[in-house]
Amino acid sequence: MKWYLEKLGPEGPTERFPLDEDQPTQVGRGRNCTIRLKDAQMSRLHCLLCFRKGRWEVSDLGSRNGTHCNGRSIKKRQLSPGDVIGLGETRLRLCLESLGPAEAPATEAWKPQSNIAQPASPLAAPTSSAGSTRPGANARGLLGRRYELGRHIHVGSTGAFHEAVDVESGQTVCVKLLAKKLTADETELRRFVRGVRTAAKLGHPNIVQLYRAGHSGPQWWLAMEYVDGPSLQQLIAQFGVGSMLSPGRVLLIAREIAAALEVAYEHQVLHRNIRPDNILLTRGGIAKLSDFTLTRGVVLTTLQHITTSSEVIGDLAYMAPERTDAGGSVDCRSDLYSLGACLYTLLAGRPPFTGRGTVDLIDKIRHEPTTPPSRFNLAVPGPLEGVVLRLLAKSPSDRFASPMDLRKELVRVSRLQGMGS
Repeated sequence: MKWYLEKLGPEGPTERFPLDEDQPTQVGRGRNCTIRLKDAQMSRLHCLLCFRKGRWEVSDLGSRNGTHCNGRSIKKRQLSPGDVIGLGETRLRLCLESLGPAEAPATEAWKPQSNIAQPASPLAAPTSSAGSTRPGANARGLLGRRYELGRHIHVGSTGAFHEAVDVESGQTVCVKLLAKKLTADETELRRFVRGVRTAAKLGHPNIVQLYRAGHSGPQWWLAMEYVDGPSLQQLIAQFGVGSMLSPGRVLLIAREIAAALEVAYEHQVLHRNIRPDNILLTRGGIAKLSDFTLTRGVVLTTLQHITTSSEVIGDLAYMAPERTDAGGSVDCRSDLYSLGACLYTLLAGRPPFTGRGTVDLIDKIRHEPTTPPSRFNLAVPGPLEGVVLRLLAKSPSDRFASPMDLRKELVRVSRLQGMGS
């Protein structure tokens, strides 16, 4: 394991500073500081970081403008991976990097690798499933002649996720086995293939990188970057929102997913399926958006199964009003609504709307005003609440026009909350 501080800029991480568990780390703009930063709003000796009882602790050293953690002023605070320290105009995120033999450094995880199929040709040749003990694996037990399936991670409405090993590179990857009901139609398969080829081009630190896709017999699969941390849904289910994610952390997640959607927007790609279990956190606290391959045809198929699957009803809670109508017009603002619903859940501890059943829930999504999240969590700051409520506007024209507009507003809110730019 390796600890480091990551300097955050408007476009994401810009610089990293290693931390030594055996040595206190002084941060400031003075010459004698362990980490010296150029920031006129920072004191010469601003704060001290020490590693005690397995955790890092930050202490303000009487600085002129104070030390902040996740947007709140502090004197002393124990830190967790992903926490952000605010010093003047500078933001530093505490990160933990695992350096196991099957894992690449976090800063390089999104880059195409020579031993992985390149985005231009992400589709693997079909393989036989004869004699296999695993779904879609060949006689050697390998999926696509390359991936050895390991532990089961998660089952969603569109497929099952497994940890796997790329036997050619030794790299740990995540393999998704698509639900067969979503690939049974030839037309949808063609759309799926087009979606894979498009998604493979979306290289960004806040997007889970797609490596390869293919089918073994009737079983279609995707191989993608393995993220060594939980989904937001797992955090919500395991610990509860209030004890895990402060509004400052939620704001950082919002900025990172907005950056991911900005890249998708530039490639004219819609996600169509943003929900808490598709937003993953690395051990270092970096948010990554997963599952960019859901085509319009798959969305319509999902809507047709709403009345028979309680899991899909859970997905419905994050759908924009226009997406609850199979004939509705969908664009990037629909994805922004879904992101807003995820942020609302993190802040309020519940989705924006709940219902007694599918019809009741759809009616509320389409017509009922959104209760401000501060009604359930008094710690939610007004500027952040305003962003979330605008994302959840019923009419797409009342939301942010694009992910770029959203990101700019989130930067402004970050400055208001003392989290720098």
